[in-house]
Formats: sequence, structure tokens, C-alpha cells
Amino acid sequence: MSAPSDGSPGVSAPGQDITVVGGTYRERCVEPKIDAVRGSGLRAAALLTSLGNSTTFHTCIDRASKETGAALFDAFGLRDVELADRPDPVTFRYDTPVSAARWGFAGEIDTIRVSAAWIVAFGMIDATWVVDGGLVVLDPQHGDLSALLASVTAQSIAVVLNAHEATRLTGMPPIEAGTSLLDESGVEVVVVKQGALGGLVFTASGTDTYGPIPTPSIRTIGSGDAFTAGFAHAWFQDPADPLAAAQMGARVAAAHSLTDVPQVSPATLEALPEPLSHPGEKQPTIYLAAPFFSTAERLLVEMVRDALLDAGLQVFSPLHDVGTGGDEVAAADLDGLTRSDAVLALLDAGDPGTVFETGWATRADIPVVGFTEHPDAHEWTMLRGTGTPLSSDLTSAIHLAAWAAIRRVNCTKPTAPAVPTPRKDAGDSAATTGAGSVASS
Repeated sequence: MSAPSDGSPGVSAPGQDITVVGGTYRERCVEPKIDAVRGSGLRAAALLTSLGNSTTFHTCIDRASKETGAALFDAFGLRDVELADRPDPVTFRYDTPVSAARWGFAGEIDTIRVSAAWIVAFGMIDATWVVDGGLVVLDPQHGDLSALLASVTAQSIAVVLNAHEATRLTGMPPIEAGTSLLDESGVEVVVVKQGALGGLVFTASGTDTYGPIPTPSIRTIGSGDAFTAGFAHAWFQDPADPLAAAQMGARVAAAHSLTDVPQVSPATLEALPEPLSHPGEKQPTIYLAAPFFSTAERLLVEMVRDALLDAGLQVFSPLHDVGTGGDEVAAADLDGLTRSDAVLALLDAGDPGTVFETGWATRADIPVVGFTEHPDAHEWTMLRGTGTPLSSDLTSAIHLAAWAAIRRVNCTKPTAPAVPTPRKDAGDSAATTGAGSVASS
């Protein structure tokens, strides 16, 4: 990367002329059911337009998708769209929003060339690009960051990526990864998003943090694209304040998550709650309360545990951290519960051990969040009546648990009751609260 010959674009006023280069892809999810044409580039271009910018959009599209694409460009107010041809459609497939995406593209790849003052560039799987700009925000997506940076000419570059991508690129934890990427890439700003925790902003002046914005429902598909759009909107106005830009990115991502539509209004942004404080070096711990008797139950536990870890949390899972057993596992399970900051309970099996743990945590002032297909069912009266949020959406439940844990981390922890020791008399095992069922959670 090198500086452009035409100098700095300076600080722009609202209503900027912003160029976006990125993908237009179909996104399909099994649960909840999603089937929509979006993609990182289209989503960001639409959001930037709704924020009052004049947006030029460069993307690829195939013949079969042109009619749908044209309708969406018009609906989202995108009047200046430059299209490159691709031979086939591209679809990203998800089992759930917290599952890894699957995609494929084997067609010929064109090179898109873009020159503008303010550019948002996303890594693409159906094209390469070369960009020449004043200020450039680069979101590598699944691409090779070094190769993408080699295709950028700019006065100032901000790289936005998630913690998983930062660790994959460097082999380091997020905070070390961000410092390394800033030092080695030569860019001016690196933003590492940490999922439900907020994120980190790295500049030559040091490292800042921003916290998450808690919303009652969460859709993670596309939330990173929305963050990048919001960040770019604010950073192009004031390049000297990347922290404020990251905070704006978090607000746009939260607003997008509420509606799952790539359009945000000033009223929606204003109505969002204040962000939580970033937990700092403390990684909140979630106790994953769930049965694991059957293959299906164990697969769900594995998926949810992976999602919690990907969200930047520590997880105490009795399946992984204690294992199966008899009465003797109860004390180990409850010791892990005592040391946790919140509980995420998978409730649909109606497992007595899981229900016991939610009651124990409630009595200990450890916040509980429940995931169930039927949150209004009568059997959850005691949970609802003691303030436990219940959600039928797994992504929302995971984030609600994370935010409950952050709130607890950010205040003084109450003292939990002593963990009872298991009874030695096997004949009394039925008197303990479901000895076998506690081990299943």
C-alpha cells in the first residue's frame, strides 16, 4: 500500500460520497428460516445510503440474479451500481446464525478497479479488486489480509475484522493479535470485534475498548457488515477518532440486528440502549446447563458451547469439564456454577438437573437465561416469575447470557451459598435432588 497522489480527502460532512466494493450473495439459514439476497457489500451499501450518504456500489452478479438484484438496488436507494459479471450464483448456507457458513464458487474471477476518496472494501469470493482512495476501510471477510492490503493504495487505512479472523491470521489472542496486525501491516487503525463482548480499537496512540449494545433480539448474520458500514460512516467524517467510529459501528450493528433489514433510521439509532462497559481483561464465564443423555442433546451442547467460545466467553460445561457419573459429580458441577458469571440453560428436554441448577443459580444471585422453543409454556412459570429471560431464538439466548455475565462482572459479585457435599449413603441418593440428573446438566 502507498499514499495516493491526490492527497488527503480531509474530513467530510454528513452526506458523504462513499464507494463500496463487495459481494452480493444469497444467504440461507435453516433455523430460523432465512432466504434473502444480501452479502457484505450490498448490506453495507444499503446501510450507508440509509445513513444519508451518496453510495456508489461495485459488485458481481450472475445472469439469473440480475432481476432480483436490480429490484433490491432500487428498494435500498442504490442509484449508482457498477456490475461485473460472474458465471453462477453464490449462496452462503447456515444451519443456525451461530453455525459456520458454507459456500462455494469455482467460476472465473474478474478484477474490479475502484478509485474514490472514501472507499469501503470487503474481501470477495467471486472477484478481486484494486482500490485507490484517500480513506479506506478494509473488511477482509474470509480473504487473505496481506494480499488485500497489497491491492490498496490509500493515505489512511482502517482494518475491521472479528476476533476469530485476527487469531487465525496471527495465532495470537485478540489483544495481542490486534497489536501485531497494527505493527506489521502499517495501517492506521485495527478494529477487532469481540462478538457479544464489544471490541478493541488499536492505533499508534494505544488500545481502546468499546462495549456491546444489549438488544432484546439478535441476528448475527450480517451484523459484522453492519458494523463496518457504521464505522466507515463515522470514521470518514472524523478520521482522528476511530473509537467514536467503532461505537457508531456497534450502534448500527445493533439497529440492524433488531430488524434484519439493511436500513436504519435516526429514530432507531436514538432508541437503542446505552452500551455496557467492556469487561476488559476479564472473560465472563457462562455455565452451560443442559442434559446430555442422547446424541441430539450432546450435539446441541457442542454447538452452543462452540458459539459461546466464539462470542469471546469462557464456558463451564459439565459435559466437558466434569463428565458423566453418579452422585459424586454434583459437587463438581455446583462448584463450576459458583464460579460462573451467568447460566445459559437449554430447557426443552425438561431435565430435572438443569431445572435444579437454574433454581440454585437464582438463589445465589447468578443470572440465568433460558433457551426453549416455548418460552410462554406453563412449566416455566417459576423461571419467568423470578426474572429469568426466556428466548426461543438461540442466537438471542446466547447474547442475553453474555450480557448478563458482563453486568455481573462489572459489579461486585455476591457471595454464593456453600456447595453441598454428596451423601455417602447410596440408599439416600433418591433424597438428593436428582443425583443422576445433576450430572446430565
